[in-house]
Amino acid sequence: MRSFRILSHSKRSNLMTCTQCSASVPEDSKFCGTCGTSLITLDAVPTQGTAYLSMPVGRLFVLSVLTWNIYSIYWFYNNWAAIKKAEQSNIWPIARAIFSVLFCYGVFERVMEDAKRREYPSMRDPYILTVVYMGVALLSTIWSKIESSLGRIDLLIVVVILVGAIWPLLVAQRAANFLTRGAEGQKARKIAWWEIVLVVLGAIWMLLVVVGFLLPA
Repeated sequence: MRSFRILSHSKRSNLMTCTQCSASVPEDSKFCGTCGTSLITLDAVPTQGTAYLSMPVGRLFVLSVLTWNIYSIYWFYNNWAAIKKAEQSNIWPIARAIFSVLFCYGVFERVMEDAKRREYPSMRDPYILTVVYMGVALLSTIWSKIESSLGRIDLLIVVVILVGAIWPLLVAQRAANFLTRGAEGQKARKIAWWEIVLVVLGAIWMLLVVVGFLLPA
């Protein structure tokens, strides 16, 4: 709930300061004794925040790693759908999720700005999150175009790309969990069957890739 107050509290707990004339008045006063301004708090109509996706950060990390970050499409889709509902806009969440490299800043900026207004203690600049996410995507594209056979170095590059692409999402998810704590947001649910399938297939594929990198040419 957002409130518009025409008064502010002074350092003394039993006094408050009239914002019209700066006079100190007793905390329970209804009017300023100096200028006569009403000191009654006026509450605006409550506003509902964006119901960002709420889920354990550890689950997001595991699902992202074992699905080679394909799970990020689902993550972006849910958050863009929540933003569309809250802002009553005509955006296409699925399109923005598929092309998340182009639209990632929109989610990062909204989540971190909302968290900032709620005095979230672990703020991160959404520009940094965007640069990291887009930079890793560019690195992945460049690396995929290069025919390389560096063995363990190739494996290290894959790990850097994968973790680098997931880190901005983890930062934003922590902030989203802070915002949805105790709110009517998208509550963390039990892991779905299709997520289990993705994890199993992703784990098998990852094992095969690691073995392929480590085997001698």
